[in-house]
Amino acid sequence: MTLIALLVALSIERLYPLPAVWSIDFYMQRWMNWSQAKFSYFNSPAPWQLILQVLLPAVIAWLLFSWLDSGLVQFIGGIIVLLLVMNAGPERIAYKQLLRAAMRADEQGYQQAAQQLRGYAHLPDDTPVERAVVWLNFVHFLAPIFFFVTFGVAGVLAYGCLRSVYRNPDVHPVAEQGRAQVERVLWALNFIPARFAALGAALVGHFNHALPAVIAMATNTQDDNPELLHRVVIKAEGQPHHPDDRSDAVTHQLNLMKRQHLFWFVVIAVLTLTGTIV
Repeated sequence: MTLIALLVALSIERLYPLPAVWSIDFYMQRWMNWSQAKFSYFNSPAPWQLILQVLLPAVIAWLLFSWLDSGLVQFIGGIIVLLLVMNAGPERIAYKQLLRAAMRADEQGYQQAAQQLRGYAHLPDDTPVERAVVWLNFVHFLAPIFFFVTFGVAGVLAYGCLRSVYRNPDVHPVAEQGRAQVERVLWALNFIPARFAALGAALVGHFNHALPAVIAMATNTQDDNPELLHRVVIKAEGQPHHPDDRSDAVTHQLNLMKRQHLFWFVVIAVLTLTGTIV
């Protein structure tokens, strides 16, 4: 059921443009506003109180699904939650605008789209746009897949809630200390999935070139996860880019990330056949 739910959710997200109402950001904005209005406990909360406020929907979902104890409800609920967390509609629009601007040699349009992608990825302005695209693919697809397989519906919902609050400071105006705490929690949550993503990129790309970078990433706790993952992707890609084609690097690296989706689905299928997951 886990594999089928993933395949259904990913197929819907890829084939049909989902409206804003099918985004975790839509519901987190309303949840944060409502909970702060109804419960004084969440007004100007301490960092750990903010974490509780953000994770409470996932806790409620876990209690609800445990109480219902229905495979069908888990299956349908899993698809719905995956769609909410995986929805990358605005990011996909910005990516297409980037490619169109590169094709037309529209420098201003290219820079605007690149800046949008960096903003969605919550990365500095001087970040290479390829790194932003690789990281967006990770946080919207690979990380949710990892948490869904490992911790179920509540796990992927918790990740989506934290990601939403961290990436939307204008929508969720929380104290700086609280945002820093959310960032630390997200860094810890991304630590293992990012290294699995690096391994997957190496396996579907040039493994010999990428292996040293994968090994270096495995024990590196100093550099940012987006930077470390991008280093591996560059090595795994293993090919020069056309100097006159500004979309060459970003498209090839995104295709490499997409190829590893298939690899991880094969792994999940094997684990399902062996009874490790259901």
